[in-house]
Amino acid sequence: AQDCSEGLPRVHLNALVRDCDGALWVGTYGGGLVRLKNGQRATFGLADGLRSDLVRTLCLDADDELWIGTEGGGLSRLKAGLIFSLGKEHGLPDETILQILDDGLGGLWLGSHRGIFQVSRQELEALAAGTVDASTAGHKNTFIRVSTGPEGAESYWTGAGWTGAAATWNTVLPANTW
Repeated sequence: AQDCSEGLPRVHLNALVRDCDGALWVGTYGGGLVRLKNGQRATFGLADGLRSDLVRTLCLDADDELWIGTEGGGLSRLKAGLIFSLGKEHGLPDETILQILDDGLGGLWLGSHRGIFQVSRQELEALAAGTVDASTAGHKNTFIRVSTGPEGAESYWTGAGWTGAAATWNTVLPANTW
């Protein structure tokens, strides 16, 4: 990361999160990840391990680890100053992560252009540590895809990781009331 005392880069700001140390993390569209604390700025980008500097979302999990969703660069995790990035080669269905939610039960729910899916934080940690490889990880991941079926019905597809097994339920959902 590069330290400087200047303000934020001149790019779009997409996400904000404050960590337990009081630092403000800013996800930018084109300027990577920025950490602001005590008047200092640190920038994390491609040279630091991000696979895209187009940050779409940030999530601080229950262990105060920062998860970074990028456009075209998959999912990244910042822990102890180091970035580990995951993509399709690690089992993610999409390289663009639009939303991240920590479910508090050991999983992260990720929203993408290809649907919503859940990943195990324990498996992601094992991938980052190198104790498991991508060919054996991901078997517990859940992938949910919503698509429009015949006559506007919604079809829900769920998969069981690498098995490819899926089921569909054709149901018409009630309209939003807001």
